[in-house]
Amino acid sequence: MKTLIVMMAALSILLGPPSDGWEPDHEDIKLLSQVMYGEAWICPANEREAVGWCVLHRVDSPDFPNTIKAVITAPSQFLGFSPDNPWEPCWEEARSILIRWHNGERGNIPAGYCWFWGDGRHNYFRNAYIGGHRYIFPEWRQAV
Repeated sequence: MKTLIVMMAALSILLGPPSDGWEPDHEDIKLLSQVMYGEAWICPANEREAVGWCVLHRVDSPDFPNTIKAVITAPSQFLGFSPDNPWEPCWEEARSILIRWHNGERGNIPAGYCWFWGDGRHNYFRNAYIGGHRYIFPEWRQAV
């Protein structure tokens, strides 16, 4: 564990801070890391990243809470999230997403895509809540 933390710190030094000196809040990185891990660890990296952007699209939307913690911990949302999930495997991915979000990017899924469902191997993202009707489009899944 100690080695992993040292390696992550070294990677952060190599990547350097964002050009404006802004650095994401550690609690936000941890929460985003844990939800990405819980919802998409088995999925391709682009789908893990899309889970992170889905959270941030919700934060940006007036229809959802305006903090990462409130979005992730809302009842019956992001069922793969647990405060016991490891944060280390997705830490740098989550940090990178938060920096890009801060710099005005909106991610690898279209703005407004705030929902997804998974089949155990992939996550499928959409721009409307459909309830139990998982197969109604539009859905987005980046080619892998």
